[in-house]
Amino acid sequence: MLLTEPRHDDHVTVAAPDRLNGQLTAPTLAWLGVVVAAVGGHHLALTGRIGTVRGPLADAVASLATTLSRRETERVAAIWRHRPDQLWLGGLGRPRLVRRDHTARPGDLLGCGDPHRPGAISLADAGVLVLDQVGWYDPQTVIALAAAITAGGITHHSQAGSHTWPTRFQAVFTSTPCGCLAHVLDRPCRPSEAEQLTYRAQTAVLTRFADVRVDLDAAPLCPHYGIAGKDMAGLRRLVAAAAWRARTRMNGLPFRRAAELRHDPQNPPRWDGPALQRLRRRLARDRITVEQYTAVARVAVTLADIVGRPVPDLTDVRTAALLHGITA
Repeated sequence: MLLTEPRHDDHVTVAAPDRLNGQLTAPTLAWLGVVVAAVGGHHLALTGRIGTVRGPLADAVASLATTLSRRETERVAAIWRHRPDQLWLGGLGRPRLVRRDHTARPGDLLGCGDPHRPGAISLADAGVLVLDQVGWYDPQTVIALAAAITAGGITHHSQAGSHTWPTRFQAVFTSTPCGCLAHVLDRPCRPSEAEQLTYRAQTAVLTRFADVRVDLDAAPLCPHYGIAGKDMAGLRRLVAAAAWRARTRMNGLPFRRAAELRHDPQNPPRWDGPALQRLRRRLARDRITVEQYTAVARVAVTLADIVGRPVPDLTDVRTAALLHGITA
């Protein structure tokens, strides 16, 4: 008997023992995005109305992620020793899940104090950082977050000197279409047009880093890639097998995950094929941007690792485009 099964509306129900009702239902595209993010370390953006399963899906990314290496474990432990106010729960072998919403103070999120203390973005190093309602963060905080993601670190300055903390986390950005906070403010959702424009602009600053972008309210049909028919334990085994294939693929390269790949159109990778060549032709004709080409190519490689293909095919590229929110 299958613990999960595809439904007629293209949703997948996964048996999740930690859930109240023991299962979690979401669009197939959303579950596939979670698995892809866990395998390749891609940043993930989840958009959905109030009441959708944005939060549980974000938690599933950390639950499915592969174990940390010894070097990563030592680095994470060293960072957490500088935050005695934080209670360490669980073993160090699993990626740490750190969650912050729009009410988080900039000091807690970015780090502060004298002596210097790491913030949530450094505590999530080598782990998963869930940023909820990213469009309502302070504008300066959004700029600092974008800079930290780009640089992979954040530097604090004080009279005692400077200290740089690593910020090599995997981000999960969750948001609502209009920035509605009705569930918090206990009032109808009636944001003004100016508030919606501000919210969407702030959200776009951070979600541009996301290779995988899923709208839970309008998820199109997509291939299942073997996720149907598995519970959480089965998905973990699927992710572990795909991550091993990814490490084998990138043997000899200074990368461990597909999210770190830099796809140069002038120097195709050794796993190049007709599907990626077709994607480059669309780039040459200005049908897609360089950022879109890089994101789709990264996700296509991860999808190929999930099914064990040495070279991404056309199905992988088309599904990667769906996961990135474009048509290719």
